Amino acid sequence: MTRPGLNLLLVALLALLAGCGGGGGDSTPSVTGLLLSYYYVLPSGTLPFTATVGDQVQLLAYGTRATGQPTPMTSQVTWVSSDQGVATVSATGMLTANSPGQTTITITYQQVTPASLEVTVENRGPQPTADLYPFAVGNVWTYTGTSVTPSALRAAQATTLTITVARQVIIEGKVWWELHILGTDPQDPLGSMWLRHEGEGLLEYVDSATQFWRLKEPLEAGRQWADLNDPAHTWKILSLNAAATVPAGSYTDCVQAVEHWITDPEADPPNTPYDITTWYAPGVGPVLSRTTWVDPDTQQLMTDEQKLTRFEPR
Repeated sequence: MTRPGLNLLLVALLALLAGCGGGGGDSTPSVTGLLLSYYYVLPSGTLPFTATVGDQVQLLAYGTRATGQPTPMTSQVTWVSSDQGVATVSATGMLTANSPGQTTITITYQQVTPASLEVTVENRGPQPTADLYPFAVGNVWTYTGTSVTPSALRAAQATTLTITVARQVIIEGKVWWELHILGTDPQDPLGSMWLRHEGEGLLEYVDSATQFWRLKEPLEAGRQWADLNDPAHTWKILSLNAAATVPAGSYTDCVQAVEHWITDPEADPPNTPYDITTWYAPGVGPVLSRTTWVDPDTQQLMTDEQKLTRFEPR
């Protein structure tokens, strides 16, 4: 879910040029070289990466011309994997990780010098949090929200929030799930967040210096941990069998975790502490998020909620 008072994180996805390849028509401008890339988040660049069995990553091909202007050619080059048992790649550049090992992905086009990329595939180890936030491209969560105060100093404001698993991308040599976030206002820019399940829990990427665990092993009531870069940013698991009733239904055995967070000193208002409590339902994901904070001007307790109205698995 999102933190109050902050715009959703916006980080540009780069792939040398916007778009995922293709280029139609029967004629292709004369190219002098080939470039092999993929969707990634700064500052990764196009580097060899490690995937786990089952990952699917869209690779991208570009041709370079004498002018230096890259031309999208993802659907025009020939794609080859040196070991299809490790990973296959489709005619449109979709790589599927099949089994542990290493393979070289190569693109060719006419007489132009080929380009290649090394990919390592590892077994998917235990992921104890995977059922608490299930990821598959096309999964959609829709929420309705309200912002209220106990004394009704301001009227409740209805909001909507949609979170969609868009694709898998490469960040610093690993495969992450990219989730797109869209709020009530259609004029708001699309937000993104990047998550992955590991043996230690559910990890979120913000930037190269900021990654933190949304959920962390062992999953047990009372478990606490802190952001390595910000000791005041902490989490605690409150319960493993919490109940939540939302428009999408009633859920039991939820993992309930609270995030304690303090705004940046330059934020407005500055240094306001927030408690963000989230209910994770097995097989569904976050079904309820409740954020509380004290308004620094009125000293009133403020509450912001996001309740699941629909989960659409792929």
